[in-house]
Amino acid sequence: MQPKLPLLAAAAVLLAGCASSGTARIGTDVLAAGAGGVIADKLSNGNPYWTLAGGVAALGAAEWAHSATSSDDQKQLALAYDRGKAQNAQTTYDAIQNVQKSGRRPSATNADYVEIPIVAPARTINGVKIDASTEYIRISTP
Repeated sequence: MQPKLPLLAAAAVLLAGCASSGTARIGTDVLAAGAGGVIADKLSNGNPYWTLAGGVAALGAAEWAHSATSSDDQKQLALAYDRGKAQNAQTTYDAIQNVQKSGRRPSATNADYVEIPIVAPARTINGVKIDASTEYIRISTP
């Protein structure tokens, strides 16, 4: 009987290297189906039908867990998008209100619009550092 430890270590290394891809999902599905089949085989004393049913049930449970995780991720993404959109709208609204409260009027040379400065703070998005900057929103004046 050959030692199984090197084979298990190699499988673990290969699956760990693919943790961010679809290969990891396939690997976890295979492992879940195998584990379910082994458990059903031991409980049914080697009945092949129960072994198959255990593998299929474990695979179904693994896919359900993937689906639940994906659904939760989509809900979190939608919530973050809505919050960002609301924050952007609130910032724009506050900038307009501040200009109106301060009584700032357009200059004679630019009588068609008012430029409202929006200061974007320094931030990091996906590991990319973005310096602070000022953007201007043009609002037409009557």
